[in-house]
Amino acid sequence: MAHTDYLETLFDKEQFCAAIRNAMDDLTGVAFDAIAVTGNSGAIFGGALAVAMNKSLFLVRKPNDDTHSGYRIEGPDEAQSYVFVDDCVDTGITLRRVHEAMSKEFPNVKYLGCYTYRDDCSRGRKYVAAADELKLNGGA
Repeated sequence: MAHTDYLETLFDKEQFCAAIRNAMDDLTGVAFDAIAVTGNSGAIFGGALAVAMNKSLFLVRKPNDDTHSGYRIEGPDEAQSYVFVDDCVDTGITLRRVHEAMSKEFPNVKYLGCYTYRDDCSRGRKYVAAADELKLNGGA
């Protein structure tokens, strides 16, 4: 199969379905009504997860991506809170970019935390609430 290794979860049906089920279980008890994603892998996984969980979806375009739409973010006006979903959160650059864009375009939609669906990128915690992120990154 021709794909990058980090996309294995998306191209293996069993892994994909298991990852969706795990995400649904891991996010049980988190009260949110939307999922924010960026990039192809985020859109594929986050879109499927949003449908499975009956949540809205925000698609946050990467900088300088004007190939499909004039909107930097596409999503629902009525959402009140969101979880950022990605394959991996390592340096936090993508997470910060998405959070800054969401804060600018949808200032009334509260960021609750991030969820990583790849086991090798979760650092032992797949969901990290916004309040815990500073603690994990050595902040106050």
